Amino acid sequence: MNDKGLDIKCFKLIPYRLNEEVIIDVQQMIPLPEAKDYQNKIKEQKEERRETRESSRDYTRYTCDNIKGLTKRGLVFVVWTEYLKSNSNITMDKLESAFPKDIRGKLFVTKEHALDQQKRNNRNINRYFLESEAVVEIDEQEYVISNQWGKDNISRFIECARKLGYTIDAE
Repeated sequence: MNDKGLDIKCFKLIPYRLNEEVIIDVQQMIPLPEAKDYQNKIKEQKEERRETRESSRDYTRYTCDNIKGLTKRGLVFVVWTEYLKSNSNITMDKLESAFPKDIRGKLFVTKEHALDQQKRNNRNINRYFLESEAVVEIDEQEYVISNQWGKDNISRFIECARKLGYTIDAE
């Protein structure tokens, strides 16, 4: 509960009678006093991680071939679907040549793998573009591309897309 900003403690109160007075011995039971330093350290680490995560977010918008205001995800979707439209008889060799392995990796998988991953994810988050126009069939196998793009991997994708002839600018 301390993760939610609540400071909950449990004390044991033991009353003693000393002559005519009542004296109460107060002992903290939960959390143990010895655990306080550890809990503070964990709390500080969580706050640091949250601050790092919040400060590292990139909200850059892109323009691709006169389509403005695209997020990273939107940019990848536009490039990918346009590439598939203009390369209707695509082979795996051509796809591997157009999108090098460092870009494909786990970002380009079979549709079956993407659906399996979505089922395993207990929040039912879809991490791949599964729309029909974003699915490519090669050698009787359907493939999809990831919709998980951040500032660490989008630059390689943009570089690759520019080599394919797409005009991409950050807004």
